[in-house]
Amino acid sequence: MGSALLAIDLGLMGPNYSISTACATSNYCFYAAANHIRRGEADLMIAGGTEAAIIPIGLGGFVACRALSQRNDDPKTASRPWDKDRDGFVMGEGAGVLVMESLEHAMKRDAPIIAEYLGGASALEDAGVSPEEHRQFRLSGQAMRHFHVEVIAARIWSPCNVHSPASRARPRRKLK
Repeated sequence: MGSALLAIDLGLMGPNYSISTACATSNYCFYAAANHIRRGEADLMIAGGTEAAIIPIGLGGFVACRALSQRNDDPKTASRPWDKDRDGFVMGEGAGVLVMESLEHAMKRDAPIIAEYLGGASALEDAGVSPEEHRQFRLSGQAMRHFHVEVIAARIWSPCNVHSPASRARPRRKLK
């Protein structure tokens, strides 16, 4: 609904939908917007998201399932998603919005080039399991292959922005 109202107010036309992936929403939106631009479906996209889960019911749910870190006495060690001794995560809120456009479109309007989106990839490696370095390199490789960059660059430049809930892996159960 928010994206539709913004498009109406600004007179924007083209792809318009909402993605909801909790704290990863903005990243998924940036990835989707870049793909629309790359495929020629849009010259310019406004993409982003917000996460504001620090409300009684949101916080209460994470407290009930013991997903939050108990290291309240030492905040510097509280949020350690890849550490083998992790004990949960620290709640946070945030937002990110980008105006993304093709290079050709930006150059036509003499816009200053502030940044370049090089690519992205998404994979779920069983939420809650601590990923090893090879998973990070695999994702880097996926992103680079997607944008025709040689995978060898992963050894030189590590662009990975990985996400983990920092909670211990749940035991797997077979479903009947």
